[in-house]
Amino acid sequence: MSSIFLWDLDYYEILILIILILVTPAIQLLRKNHSIKEIGFNFDVTTLHNSAFTLIFLLLTIVSVYFLSLLFWGNAYFSTAFQFFGINFLEVIFYIIILAVIEELVFRGIAFRILLDNFGGITALIITSIVFMLAHSLNNYISLVAYINIFFAGILMGLMYIKSRSVYPMIIFHAGWNLILAFVIGSPVSGISYTSYKNTDQNKLSEFMLGGSFGLEEGFLTTILLFIMIFTVIKFFKESPKVLSLEFKRYYS
Repeated sequence: MSSIFLWDLDYYEILILIILILVTPAIQLLRKNHSIKEIGFNFDVTTLHNSAFTLIFLLLTIVSVYFLSLLFWGNAYFSTAFQFFGINFLEVIFYIIILAVIEELVFRGIAFRILLDNFGGITALIITSIVFMLAHSLNNYISLVAYINIFFAGILMGLMYIKSRSVYPMIIFHAGWNLILAFVIGSPVSGISYTSYKNTDQNKLSEFMLGGSFGLEEGFLTTILLFIMIFTVIKFFKESPKVLSLEFKRYYS
């Protein structure tokens, strides 16, 4: 079992987290005619609507993994769920949430926004998704399928930003996904195991669908779920009239 707790992090890793927290809003403030709000901190009824769809998708993930894991090998990842209710449990939750918030502010709130303003949506989607994918290169057990799924996860969260202009749905998705994998399903999260669970009955078909040592994110089920969510975002995510109005004024005033 490998785990990450705040005191296990090297000093330079903690320093990087602190720098990113401070630098992210500073970059936006230094951009001419831009404000911190444009990172995507707007919250209205539309944001609630989009966040609700995100939560429904996360619920679909739990249900899908549960039934498919039962189908493929007769038991589920869920045998280790909810076993962490001590100080370490809270620290890992804190770490996962903070990391998701920072990554979304950096990749979507700042980098994606700058590319979107200067080069358009397609370029912003491709570049940030590639960088997001490569940022996981040092993770344990990274594989080709994992790279592909992480790339499409970047596409998904970029589309969330294009449609909503809010970072909240992406943060909910990113943090919620990682927390569900770690503490509800019991799967490794991008190669990091937060449980001692090891499925000794895993076969090639189950590994293809639900992933191996890297976790659910290298399974074909994740690919399917990501495409379902991408379609959902394109079809059902709403654009905030208030945000569109503010952006129109900024560009054409």
